[in-house]
Amino acid sequence: MIANLDNIKANINIVDLISHFLPLHKEGVNYKTCCPFHSEKTPSFIVSPNKNIYHCFGCGNGGDAIKFIMEYKRLNFSEAIEEIANILNLNIEKTQNAIYEKRQNALAFLNALNEYFKANLTDEKIINYLFKRGLNEGDFAKFDIGFVGLNENIINFCKNNLKIALELGVINQTQRGLYCPFSNRISFAIRDKSYKVVGFSSRIHDYFNFKNSPKYINSKESFIFKKSFLLYNLANIRTEFLKTNEVIIVEGFFDAIALSKFNFSSVASLGTAFNENHLALLLKTNPNAKISLCFDEDTAGLKATLKTCELLFKNRLFNASVLKLVNENCKDIGDILQYGLSPNFKKENAFEFYIKTRLLNIKDAKAKGDFINALKNSVNKIDNFYLKDELLTTISKVCNIKKDNLYLKQNLISNNNFKLESLIFKKALSDEKSLYLVKSYLNESDFNELKEDYTLFLQGSLSDKAKAILFKEETPLLSEEELKNAIKALIKQNLNKDLEKAKLNKDFNQILLLKQKIIALT
Repeated sequence: MIANLDNIKANINIVDLISHFLPLHKEGVNYKTCCPFHSEKTPSFIVSPNKNIYHCFGCGNGGDAIKFIMEYKRLNFSEAIEEIANILNLNIEKTQNAIYEKRQNALAFLNALNEYFKANLTDEKIINYLFKRGLNEGDFAKFDIGFVGLNENIINFCKNNLKIALELGVINQTQRGLYCPFSNRISFAIRDKSYKVVGFSSRIHDYFNFKNSPKYINSKESFIFKKSFLLYNLANIRTEFLKTNEVIIVEGFFDAIALSKFNFSSVASLGTAFNENHLALLLKTNPNAKISLCFDEDTAGLKATLKTCELLFKNRLFNASVLKLVNENCKDIGDILQYGLSPNFKKENAFEFYIKTRLLNIKDAKAKGDFINALKNSVNKIDNFYLKDELLTTISKVCNIKKDNLYLKQNLISNNNFKLESLIFKKALSDEKSLYLVKSYLNESDFNELKEDYTLFLQGSLSDKAKAILFKEETPLLSEEELKNAIKALIKQNLNKDLEKAKLNKDFNQILLLKQKIIALT
């Protein structure tokens, strides 16, 4: 039983909470991203900080922060409260003391373990191996590099904290007894954004027979270590990242270290593909992040680059870049450091790179056409005119297609998919000048389906229907000229309705007056 549940609910900031998992982008007073509960390419998931709720206009899922955590992480109510408390540092009466104490004990143990590993880095062969990779002793401390050592020694070190060591996966238990999965490996401490050690990644080297063991072994998933929410080296680069906004995403730890030594802010995921949680972490650290990708140039690296580009574009991050290493005889960033060179990169806009690469790998003419059409349709849904124009210019240049052919041709005013009232209302909601135009030419009585909603808006409130219109991307945002035409069309539409009534009532004076007004609008 949670005694202070109401107090916890009152202190939950839904934007801070959801941005821990998803990359949110501010739009007006709200925040927006692609919905995690259904597949979509155009963001329709809205987070309202004023109401402390979320809602997806695509699938209808919505609710408060607790419901989000329950559904997103598939937790029960109590587990969701504990998760929220951990993320937002909120206190839970009675139960939180035990949770907090357990977490603090785990962090203290992991910190001590990291110091043990670093102090254990004394074997000359291992040190020389790291020196040959271009590192020095100062790097061992800065990047938390150590040596795990013999299995029995690490078990002995953990004997007073065996329970927590087993829970965190530092020690495993089998029928044969206890063993450390990291034994004899080089260790890399993994720090969270608060610079606390939350786990380890361990790497093989040339001076032990690891047989068919994987190159890297990470800490197991636990209440304190979740690799999909962590990026290696982010804690080290945080200050510089906030100054420059620049960050390079690479594949491996040594790549991240190498670029950091050349004064580039660089991070790496922990053996998993760069995902939406990683992107959310970067954007929460710095909402103005300018992201560059520098993955290996083999088939797997190219695939990862394209997939990450799609993730960035899905979240409207089109200012990203792709870096290609052009130093001779260097296959990756690690070689640069090892040979004592300075990196030389060719930088290309990620959107342009993505289109070129995808087209090169599509052999069928129809498939190429389908790809370009899908790209065109996706870009045309973007509200920001200047961004849309810039992206269509890129598509035009890369694909050698006239730019005019890339715009979606539609008469918004006569298109039945977009009712006049909705088009006018959305534009009026968007800026003061448009609202002034609408109020100057239209009365509340000129609206039919949206009459009550328009009246509420003028009184300072937004109905649910008005919110739906505002956030529904399928309803386009008119230009000023289109708004004027829409207002004229709505007035004419209402006059025609009045004319039909006048004809039924045989009110000839009214018929004449209405016809004159309609002619004046033509």
